[in-house]
Amino acid sequence: MVLNAMGYDESDGKIMFKKDIYKIHFTPPQDPLFLRKIKAFQKLTKKLGGILFMSRYRSTSVHLLGGCNASSDPSHGVCNSKGQVFDTEAPATVHPGLYVCDASLIPCSVGINPSLTIAAAAEHVSRYLVKDVLEYKSKRDVPILVKTVDQHSCLTTDKNLRSGHTPIIVFKETLKGYIGGMPCTAYLKMKMNSQNQTDFDEGNPVNGESHPFLRGKVGGYVVFKSIEKDELHVIDGEIDLCEVDYRTPYTQYMHYRLLLAASSGSRYILEGKKIMHPFLFALYAWRETTTLHVTFKKLAGNKSQDETINLIGKLRIFMIELLKSFMSIEGNKRRFIYHLSQTLLRTYILRIP
Repeated sequence: MVLNAMGYDESDGKIMFKKDIYKIHFTPPQDPLFLRKIKAFQKLTKKLGGILFMSRYRSTSVHLLGGCNASSDPSHGVCNSKGQVFDTEAPATVHPGLYVCDASLIPCSVGINPSLTIAAAAEHVSRYLVKDVLEYKSKRDVPILVKTVDQHSCLTTDKNLRSGHTPIIVFKETLKGYIGGMPCTAYLKMKMNSQNQTDFDEGNPVNGESHPFLRGKVGGYVVFKSIEKDELHVIDGEIDLCEVDYRTPYTQYMHYRLLLAASSGSRYILEGKKIMHPFLFALYAWRETTTLHVTFKKLAGNKSQDETINLIGKLRIFMIELLKSFMSIEGNKRRFIYHLSQTLLRTYILRIP
């Protein structure tokens, strides 16, 4: 019969490779409960009528932990509390993109079966890993392939990603406001393209599509601390600055649809419209063109206990941010402003559907 006592040790064991003799030397950790374990084993074997034989190694490990210990500084460990591996050449920094997220980062015995502890540590590290990946993709405008999240039209397909449309107009936009009574800020980057420009009918804008210069993709991130403490990165987004509904042909919409991803793994949909009514000789034009009426929804996950989130609110772009947005325009600025002004002229002044 094999007897095994699980508990804590001093975590001062060492495994070293001796180059001179090409052997691995193991120094077992100090076990302060070793004598008490021996006495307990002796009582058990005596009652069972057996003889106690000790293992050659006083301390063995059933569940291997450590090896890349987490620590507050490089002198006592391999990685920090986020699982990022220290750079030995520059102790104050870490190797970008290099993480440890398994049992090897746990620096000591936990005294019980460590399966859940390992899973919790891996989930903790993955939070920062996902955040790093999303930030990397967002800063370099690298498209993120989303296979299946929900049946929404804004999700990117393989065909769209491979097509590689060349952006013609690029600009940034910052929207601030409240959703569900909670502060929210969206830092967006628009890429308007000219795909299928030759097929666009300038004389009939109510054919279901606006001018290609006014349609495009959206990147960036959203700060919504009340829902997620980390940034919500846009992994796929679409914008149409001149959307027209055939049921209300005189009204123009600026339609935003964003698929957001959090480092926690949750997915959200932020959808909004700027509604421009052709009434009162453009008296409310400024308010209508700078106010985005939004809905914020959480996509249902695999867990039935996931909390449902369905909020409404308004986001606005202020005068200074609007000026910054126009100054940030890259590409054929004149043509973009011309087409945008033309749609606003048709809506507010000429009132042509």
